[in-house]
Amino acid sequence: MNNIREIQRDFGDILKHEARLKLWLPALRELKEILGRKLKYFTLPGPKAYDVIKWKEEELLEFDGRGFPEVCFCEKDPNNYTNAKRILGNTRGIKGRFEDIIQNRRDSKYKPFWELFPYDVYNLDFCGSWFEDEEPLSQTFISIINLINVHVAKRKSNRFIIFLTIRIDRSRINPRVIDDLKNNLQDNLSRPEFSDVCTIDNIENFIKAKFHDFILISIPKLLAFKIIPQTRRFSGKITKLKRGYYSRNNYHIGKFVLAIDKEKTDLRQYPDWYNQIVRESLDLRHIIKITRDTISEQTPRDLHTLKEVIKRIEGYDT
Repeated sequence: MNNIREIQRDFGDILKHEARLKLWLPALRELKEILGRKLKYFTLPGPKAYDVIKWKEEELLEFDGRGFPEVCFCEKDPNNYTNAKRILGNTRGIKGRFEDIIQNRRDSKYKPFWELFPYDVYNLDFCGSWFEDEEPLSQTFISIINLINVHVAKRKSNRFIIFLTIRIDRSRINPRVIDDLKNNLQDNLSRPEFSDVCTIDNIENFIKAKFHDFILISIPKLLAFKIIPQTRRFSGKITKLKRGYYSRNNYHIGKFVLAIDKEKTDLRQYPDWYNQIVRESLDLRHIIKITRDTISEQTPRDLHTLKEVIKRIEGYDT
């Protein structure tokens, strides 16, 4: 199966839809209630824009009959972009990479993103692995950190959400990254305040046997560490974390929900919120494992209904 067909299959897959319903949907409903309005939303939607249409059906996004005035999407594949645009209509879209949008803020090509910025929700559904580059910190990861910092610098209200989806595939990750994350985990486990949370007798064996859990532990801690401020007046702080995963043939798909608030910098090396996120990250008990045996009864019906709605939008007979 080529990469394009694999992406198309994945976005419409029952396991992915279960993750939308178990992880994404509750967080969106809660944020809408907190804000008291429909949400401003940025997404990497794939060719069928399942997420946007589902959130429309849930009345989470504003729809004006022609498109979504407070939604922006980007897609680097020309065919996938065209397909998503057909479904989303008069909605801001960018044919390009998320990383380029964040790193080239003055480029007029990316004006649709910055016109609506900041958003309440960023759905960053990456199809590839992180940290495949020769440099340990990938451009994707650096762009996410930059996004958080720029958002916090401009945001007047409080909470926003980042949804992250990544491919967890050891064969694609720079070995230096694995070593760095392993050393960081060893440091965490040696600190007395975390010794009661996670008992891993042998880190090497743990990484070998449960590489997906290793990444699910490491990513939130790494993100939290990178947004601890040094000289900025305000910083982002991760205040809520949810994680889940499902399996593919020889890799896993990891899902993260990060609720981020704004706080005044106090320049402590390890703020209280950071220590709390490390504790939550190390706790493996609350990671949601999604399998075909654990799929909720309503999920297949919901996915079928969603696909029929998208067919009607595309103009196909049902």
